[in-house]
Amino acid sequence: MERTLIPAPAVSETRQQLRYLQNTQDNFARTTGMAICLLRPNGRPLTPTSGRTQLYNTLMNDAAAASLCRESFAKLHALARKTRKAQMCICEVTGLRIAVVPLLVDGDYYYWLTGQVREAVHLDHYDSFAIQLAHATGLSSKQLKIQYCSLPELSQAQFARNLRLLQAVGVPAAVPGGTSAERARPPA
Repeated sequence: MERTLIPAPAVSETRQQLRYLQNTQDNFARTTGMAICLLRPNGRPLTPTSGRTQLYNTLMNDAAAASLCRESFAKLHALARKTRKAQMCICEVTGLRIAVVPLLVDGDYYYWLTGQVREAVHLDHYDSFAIQLAHATGLSSKQLKIQYCSLPELSQAQFARNLRLLQAVGVPAAVPGGTSAERARPPA
């Protein structure tokens, strides 16, 4: 069955457009298992995060952990702003795969921030990240290890496929009036 993408409104901060973007990212999170939010050009969130995990909530509710995570996101966002291309990496704070995907709208770049998924490796790999986070924040390493176990596991190839899906979803929103726009490619 062939699917047709319906052109979406350009990104702006009207209620109708924010509802559309929130619905888009809710569906992406539900379909892929990846957490996601849309960032304004300055890196501040435009939409609340969809697909929050227990680990995400734990980290964002701890001031020290949230600060460490924001620093990591900011580095990736800065690289995407500089290159105007999708960027993915392993978060230095959590050891989880994350990505930033540009969305060109009327000459401004907005950015999908997505990820917070484990790679297909043995769970012991994440023990050191849980221990480091616990030492840096005062959170329980045992609690963090349990939360790591409940995270979605995606191979790098599946993660890249999901980013391409996100670009396909984002392109109509980035193409006011149906004109062509620059598309960012996820890293191979």
